[in-house]
Amino acid sequence: MFTPDPTAVVFCEGQFGKQDGKTANGLVQYSEKCTVLSVIDSTNAGADTGMLLDGIPNGIPALATLDEAIAHAGQVPDYLICGIAPSDGLLSEGNRHTLLNGIDRGMHLVNGLHEFLGDDVEFAAAALRANVTITDIRRPKAKKDLHQF
Repeated sequence: MFTPDPTAVVFCEGQFGKQDGKTANGLVQYSEKCTVLSVIDSTNAGADTGMLLDGIPNGIPALATLDEAIAHAGQVPDYLICGIAPSDGLLSEGNRHTLLNGIDRGMHLVNGLHEFLGDDVEFAAAALRANVTITDIRRPKAKKDLHQF
């Protein structure tokens, strides 16, 4: 799924440090597959994400917008990871706009929602135009890829 030493921005608007931000919280603390550069959460903008989670600075800032995250990175990061888990499992229109903006800028999208964005016509078309991938990590494997133990 990831390229060697990939960079990522985690989208977690309004939920970082909370239960519905558990994916983002875990990525900031434990990611071994990519370098998390920042978290998008305007409600915590300017804070160090480590300080928000456990009081230990980690140098990963919370930023207000995708534009700020890209500017902070100095280039377009490889991945935009949807790190929110709303209780209804669905994206708001504002959240959709941010994720589509990331795709339009050439970021691969990693989605942990129960809503498969790869099946969404608008997301699929945007990914095709931008030549990026959408990885729906909750999508079950194909039967041919399942193993019996």
